[in-house]
Formats: sequence, C-alpha cells, structure tokens
Amino acid sequence: MQNPYLQEVTALIRKQQGPRGPVWMCGEQLLEMITPDAAASKLVLDDLQHGGMSLKGCEEGIRTFANKNGSCCTGPEAEKIIRKYFGLPEQTEAPKPEPVPAAPPAPAGNLVDLEDFFG
Repeated sequence: MQNPYLQEVTALIRKQQGPRGPVWMCGEQLLEMITPDAAASKLVLDDLQHGGMSLKGCEEGIRTFANKNGSCCTGPEAEKIIRKYFGLPEQTEAPKPEPVPAAPPAPAGNLVDLEDFFG
C-alpha cells in the first residue's frame, strides 16, 4: 500500500529541518516512524500544517528529557517523546508468524537392515 501523504509531509519536514543537527535528526527519526503508516503521516501533516506544531518544538522536548538524564536520550526514548508530541499511537510489534510444524520424515522406499551385512 502506498502512502499518499508521504511526499507532502516529507516536504514540510525537510523545510523545518535546517542544517544537520538536533532538529534535523528529529525530522529524520520522525520520517522513519511515519513512512510505512499513512494514518500517522496524515496526522503529522495536519499537525505541521494546522496544529501549530514544529520539529523545533518536538526537539525541545527531547532536549529537556536529555538535560534531566545526564545529557542522554536513546533512540527509543526519543521515539516515545516524538510519538507523544505528535499524538502518534504507540508502536506495536508485528505479529510473529506461527511456527510451521516440521513434516514427519518420508518413509524410505528401500530400507537397509544393517544386520544383513554381519555374518
């Protein structure tokens, strides 16, 4: 399924990113999060166009968290902050596929009895 909002939201994010730095990184992480999800892309698009939200405001939330935690914010922590700022749902893990039971070995057509080789 193609994401119909991705091109427009990407353009808005790129305009706000500026040079490589914390705000730029926030935009990159946001793009990674919303690219596969059209609903999330639409929500972020609306927030950036009409909601008064910005990458700079989101990055300030990450910076505040980092300042309270020894100047450190991990990727998963930043993702939670970004999700909360833009009102994105928590990421759910993809369901793990059911293990396929191993098929029983096929019976051999010609069985060899090793006792036949001993005299």
